[in-house]
Amino acid sequence: MIYKIKQLINNVMYPLKYDSYDYKNKKYIFFPLQVSYDSQIVLNSSIDLLEAFKMVLDYAKKNNYDLVVKPHPQECNYSALVEFFKYKNEFILLNDNTFLLMKYAEEIWTINSTVGLEALIMGKKIKILGKALYKDFKGDYLKKYISSYLLNIDFFDKKDISMEATKNIINRLEDN
Repeated sequence: MIYKIKQLINNVMYPLKYDSYDYKNKKYIFFPLQVSYDSQIVLNSSIDLLEAFKMVLDYAKKNNYDLVVKPHPQECNYSALVEFFKYKNEFILLNDNTFLLMKYAEEIWTINSTVGLEALIMGKKIKILGKALYKDFKGDYLKKYISSYLLNIDFFDKKDISMEATKNIINRLEDN
């Protein structure tokens, strides 16, 4: 609840101004931001969001691509985003559907976001900058991971996890 309140306050104090961009007809790299304090960045990456952003921006410039950035919808630390806006003339800020942005992108860059796994599933060219679990997934292994390992649970949902999903979790813990 406290994060939702912070988000509301920050949305009022620091309203994001999204760009217009014809992503269906342009060549760009898509860089979806992760939550700045996400454990996947803090624990499983030797670089932070700003360092990753600078790497992808440099690559995009050298290869004549536009850079499309999408903030994470759960980000409530807007001070983390302030640093990005020092480069505002060098990238496009969008809040469009993530799957559409991935679909039309030449490449997707991420530290270790779930968006990276989704990009792999879509068969997109991807650059992973962190220690993502899926970093080396190829072909059959990716298929097995999707069909056998992932559980259909929305951890952001306020509803209780179903009994079936709970049993699946317990079974996995017992197998280990």
